[in-house]
Amino acid sequence: MLVNDLYNDFLKEFGSTECKTLNEGTDFSNPNVMADWAINKKYKQTCDVFLKFVFEKCLEMVEDGKI
Repeated sequence: MLVNDLYNDFLKEFGSTECKTLNEGTDFSNPNVMADWAINKKYKQTCDVFLKFVFEKCLEMVEDGKI
C-alpha cells in the first residue's frame, strides 16, 4: 500500500515513471547521447530531482510512523 501511494504521488508530480519520458526523450541506447547526458550532468535536472522527491516522501512516511 505504501509503495502504491509513493508510486501514485510520483506519477501525479511528474506525469510518468518511464525513464525516457522523464528525461525528455533521451535515448540512453545511443552511446553519444548517453555520454553527452553524463558529461553535461543533465541528471541534475532530472534524476536528482526525482530521487529527492522519493527520499522526501520516504522520510515523511518514517516521520508519520508508517514505516
